[in-house]
Amino acid sequence: MALHWREKMDFILGSVHRLGPNTNRPRQIILQFTGCHFRDELWRITNLHPVCKELNIRLAEDLTKEDREAQTSCVAQSGASKESRTKDGRRFEFSSMDQCEDREEGAPPSKTTQSEEDEAQRVDQQNSKLHSAPSAHPHQIRLESVFTLLEEKIVNFVKNELKKIQKVLSPGDLESFETQRDEEEVLGVKDDEQMRSSREVLMKITVNFLRMMKEDELADRLLSKLLAAVCQHELKSGLKQKFQSVFEGIAKAGSPTLLNQIYTELYITEGGTGEVNDEHEFDLKKFSASEEVLLRLLPVVKASNKALLSHCFLSERSCAALSSVLSSQSSSLRELDLSNNNLQDSGVELLSDGLKSPNCKLESLRLSGCLISEEGCASLASALSSNPSHLKELDLSYNHPGESGVKSLLAGLKDPDWRLEDLRVEPAGERWLTPGLRKYSRQITIDPNSVNRNLKLSEGNRKVTLMEELQSYPDHPDRFDEPQLLCSDGLTGRHYWEVEWRDGVDISVSYRRIRRKGDSGDCWFGENDHSWRLYCSNNFGYIVCHNKRQSRISYASASNRVAVYVDCPAGILSFYRVSSDSLIHLHTFNTTFTEPLHPGFGFSRSGPGSWVSLC
Repeated sequence: MALHWREKMDFILGSVHRLGPNTNRPRQIILQFTGCHFRDELWRITNLHPVCKELNIRLAEDLTKEDREAQTSCVAQSGASKESRTKDGRRFEFSSMDQCEDREEGAPPSKTTQSEEDEAQRVDQQNSKLHSAPSAHPHQIRLESVFTLLEEKIVNFVKNELKKIQKVLSPGDLESFETQRDEEEVLGVKDDEQMRSSREVLMKITVNFLRMMKEDELADRLLSKLLAAVCQHELKSGLKQKFQSVFEGIAKAGSPTLLNQIYTELYITEGGTGEVNDEHEFDLKKFSASEEVLLRLLPVVKASNKALLSHCFLSERSCAALSSVLSSQSSSLRELDLSNNNLQDSGVELLSDGLKSPNCKLESLRLSGCLISEEGCASLASALSSNPSHLKELDLSYNHPGESGVKSLLAGLKDPDWRLEDLRVEPAGERWLTPGLRKYSRQITIDPNSVNRNLKLSEGNRKVTLMEELQSYPDHPDRFDEPQLLCSDGLTGRHYWEVEWRDGVDISVSYRRIRRKGDSGDCWFGENDHSWRLYCSNNFGYIVCHNKRQSRISYASASNRVAVYVDCPAGILSFYRVSSDSLIHLHTFNTTFTEPLHPGFGFSRSGPGSWVSLC
């Protein structure tokens, strides 16, 4: 009758007792449940089930442990029929002890008079009527039962996953998360997307706790392995979908682009080599921005025409690997973007070894914001002198090439043997040798003419607080009708700023043309195609939104300080939580910006007293 209980019967039933001898007469069974929810569910099923009606199976009593203790106490005191009220207010009648029997199977039957049988039948009928009504607190009882089971499942899940994480992080153990998953699939244990997502969230939480415990090395190792596993899973999933499209005839017969993409992705999952179409490129940020993942993808980089590796936390270790790709006779690489990685001069020197090779056919190299000084520029100039026939574009902006470095590269522009046509070295200066994004910091200025009248400015127009009472601002066409504001700065390059907040705020960037008047959704940051929003809340964490599409970011807790980085030419907008002066990545939008960007703040889901302050 309750098939969904079969596998968890040990958890549902505490004990089962049969009463009376094995005769032709109907027998009674006492079922002791671990929770009232299960008892109530069985009562409902037996009352409605046709088999129970046909065989006259019914529940004669419905007593909890507390009810039975109250019954025993009452009978012991009176020795006769009594009426007792249970904790939930229901009444039960029961006979004196000399009229009741609890006999094990095989015990001799008792002699029952007709009056006793009539009395027992009357009690059964009354109890049946009483218990057909719902209990006093069924929802609370069910909730307690559900959460008891939920706690058990979560604890077991966390324990099992932590054991796997410990195994992966053990010294000398080369096993990866994806290898574990593959082995589980072979054994018939298949993950659905919800379970895989739960595992990824748990690993992110584990990384956060390791950082709080000052175990940064373990946290970094775990994060890199997690990112590699996510990358491989995404590639495998995409590969399966493309194969499905081919076999179902969705793709055009013989489409070289689709088939080459499938073939290329086989490199990643199987480690093969071969050729791809000339237009193909596998942007590392779309999979996982990490050095370990790049090293796994080197066969793809070698077979690709373009490699976009900016903002991927690469070091000189990656430069050594890429140098071998550039010097390979089978390399197809023509464009390489390594911007905003801390390569330094030592990494550029390793990369220059590949540029010197006659096998190198690279035409575009972007090293913007890579902490390069005069020494690194000298290495590049020397490499191009050895192999000047191919490189046309060299981007060294946001570095410190120095006077001698710029001079040696400018000389190459005049050399007829060099093919270099586009050399970018500005902006330049010693400040750009500072690691991290804070070197792009700039002062942000709030536009007072855009501030909604429910927002109060203070601390030299650096802090904004949501108020109940209206402020006495003059009318202005740029003023928002909703509790929002824009900054006057129009951003076009690389910029970084930090803000502090309390009680839920929207931290945004927007084109200046966003609607200011009316109460439609298009006026809110993130609810249109020309603004981007990060909602920050102590209760709900972080939510990003653009063009009405939002996504929740899973983190153990929210920090009350957030950083924003934008690289307008590259189409990058990134949000970070600031914790103990370290930046923890929250989300990156990759897009194409067609207009200058203006920082903005809003209070779409906030109450009075919420505030945001420019740092």
